[in-house]
Amino acid sequence: MDGWFWVNVIAPLVLPQLGVMTLWLLPNTRAVSLLATVKDGQLCWVAMVMGLATLYELIEPVLTGVKRMNPNGGVIIIVVITLLLPSMLLAAGGAAHPTKITKSKLGFINWFAHFKTMVASIVISLIMATVYSITHYRGGL
Repeated sequence: MDGWFWVNVIAPLVLPQLGVMTLWLLPNTRAVSLLATVKDGQLCWVAMVMGLATLYELIEPVLTGVKRMNPNGGVIIIVVITLLLPSMLLAAGGAAHPTKITKSKLGFINWFAHFKTMVASIVISLIMATVYSITHYRGGL
């Protein structure tokens, strides 16, 4: 993995958790949970930025005349735009309606149901990171 991948994919997904872990060093902040950084769709903010960066990397060389559109460029644009809408809704909805962190045992199925926004944001973020990386390294699919 080169520097681009660390800076544009790994860092945005991991730095909020590292920030919370840094807060643990301060007095009276040990109770802050790592789950708080992702439970309400916060990863969708990252997914939206990756999606917009994907569109930029795909379209900008075409607009400046540097190269032609990748043959799969239309598919990539449709995938990214299709993922941007749920990303916006999950990120904004999670901010407006946060999920409580429960201490009770939920069981596997109930845990997924309780944290469905987080699970959806993880899936969307991983898909968007994959499309972004493929577009960057290969110019598209």
